[in-house]
Amino acid sequence: MAGWLMVWADMVSASAVGLGFGSYFDSLLGGTTVGSGLVLLAVLTVLVWAGVRLSILVVSLFTLVEVGGLNLIIALGIPHWGEQALLEVPRGVSGIWAGGTLVFCAYLGFDELGNLAEEMRRPERDLPKAIAFAFVVSTILYALVAVSAVSLIG
Repeated sequence: MAGWLMVWADMVSASAVGLGFGSYFDSLLGGTTVGSGLVLLAVLTVLVWAGVRLSILVVSLFTLVEVGGLNLIIALGIPHWGEQALLEVPRGVSGIWAGGTLVFCAYLGFDELGNLAEEMRRPERDLPKAIAFAFVVSTILYALVAVSAVSLIG
């Protein structure tokens, strides 16, 4: 039962990523949101089929780009820290629910690290450290981005 729950969660998360990408792509270059999202998911599926080494290389590159973007948001927001009330909830429970959903999707990928255990030389030593490190770094980055975003946008 728990296995099917993870499959369901992964499908929902992949769908959300696909639709998010499709929406961005549509607003920047035109096209349909669903079509662009399906193309992204198809390309990523081919990438996974191509092999672990290529997948890790591409994911590493995307991660560097993403961390760079998050650091840019943090850097832009730092001069404005303290200008906004960070604990106001203008959208009430629905805003908290939406934020919780985003956090769920952001942290859902940590279970995927376990799938890489068979690729590691010493998974019993390295996997717990990798999960803890990734969790701590992600939490710090997302907290700083949240403060910066609220400070910039208000």
